[in-house]
Amino acid sequence: MATNPILLFDVPRREERKIVTATFKPSETTDEKIILKCAELMMSSTPWNQLLFTLEECLETLKPEQRVRVFVEMESEEIVAFMAVLPGGFAEEPMVEYLCVSEGARGNGVGTAFMQYFETALYPDAINYYLLVSDINGRAKRLYERLGYCQVGLLEDFNILGQQEFIMRKTKGPRHLQ
Repeated sequence: MATNPILLFDVPRREERKIVTATFKPSETTDEKIILKCAELMMSSTPWNQLLFTLEECLETLKPEQRVRVFVEMESEEIVAFMAVLPGGFAEEPMVEYLCVSEGARGNGVGTAFMQYFETALYPDAINYYLLVSDINGRAKRLYERLGYCQVGLLEDFNILGQQEFIMRKTKGPRHLQ
């Protein structure tokens, strides 16, 4: 498991009604045991558990041969959160494939820190950033909107009948300036 020593984010975390600062320093992994833990976390979390994803399906989507890069934030050998990104995910521009935060870490800025890491450390020169968010994950959609992402499309019946995925984009401007 490689560690990126270049970038550290101070993330506000709530503990006993007071905010403390924790160091956020995700690392990229291809370790099969850690990927399995990521898949288990994913399968037990909204929206994937509501979309009927199996462990095998979650695991398959996180394998390196899917062109996905997986970054994890761990605490005491446990996964706090992970992000899977596709470098050329949409129109050859970076895309967050999955962002999964453990239930106990939600609301503590971990998702925000991962999104900042995606934009500033992984792909600082990108003009556009993309992601999909499920209609049954309103909390995540509000986070992305707060971070400057706008809905630019809609995929009907994407995972199951009646379910929608919103295509979200954050942009610095047109891809080709005149």
